[in-house]
Amino acid sequence: VLTLLIVGMGFTYAYLKAYGLSAIGFAFLQVALGLQWALLVNGWMQQHTVELSFCMKDFVLASAGVFACLITFGVLVGKTSPMQTLMLTLFEVACYFANKDLFLEGLLDVHDHSTISVFVFAAYFGLAASLVYGPSHDAVALAGVVGGYHTELFSFLGVLFVWLNFPNFVGGSLAVGSAEQKLAIINCVFALLGSSVVSFAITTIPMHRLFTSVAFASLAGGVAIGGVANFELKPGGAVLIGGIAGCIACWCFKS
Repeated sequence: VLTLLIVGMGFTYAYLKAYGLSAIGFAFLQVALGLQWALLVNGWMQQHTVELSFCMKDFVLASAGVFACLITFGVLVGKTSPMQTLMLTLFEVACYFANKDLFLEGLLDVHDHSTISVFVFAAYFGLAASLVYGPSHDAVALAGVVGGYHTELFSFLGVLFVWLNFPNFVGGSLAVGSAEQKLAIINCVFALLGSSVVSFAITTIPMHRLFTSVAFASLAGGVAIGGVANFELKPGGAVLIGGIAGCIACWCFKS
């Protein structure tokens, strides 16, 4: 999971030419601080004591909170300073576990162990944070949107790391070695395969920013399957979900 967070998400944002190095460094900073803070916040909310004890499941749950921060950071690359990134990480981790423990599990009595809640929360939190920070008026920020060959190469490698480790993340919150966890991992793999094939198939060549469309759309299957990964979907159902998600993602990028 740490490989997915640091190498995968960090290098994925490296396609921004002016902010590739800072994207990787800030992602590393978020993981280093956010994982510790997430362990503490989740521990306080679950154990209700200052003397905390941790197990492997606590690290998996904490990494989900950090993953949400990294997804949000994708909207803010080039806008935030290191101090702003740290403050955002501390605030978002606290909000993520408050939403999970107090609202979803406490108020709604929804014990959601899927990853879909991570992506939904991160998406809306990122939109809100982007609205607060406002648009970038710096000329360097505008130049940073344009990627080069080497930046997109590193970013594609980051996407591959995320792709390879995504099934472990989807099944990480379920009981270790259980049939439910194995089913979630298998369904996630099939969904990723479906979205990857579809993203290559429907992407026209040549097109503007072919890399962005193919690379990120190939991950759409893993995101879409998160809510039902532990269901008996059969391979065809998982591939269909991934394919539809990849198709929608490609359409959004082309639009």
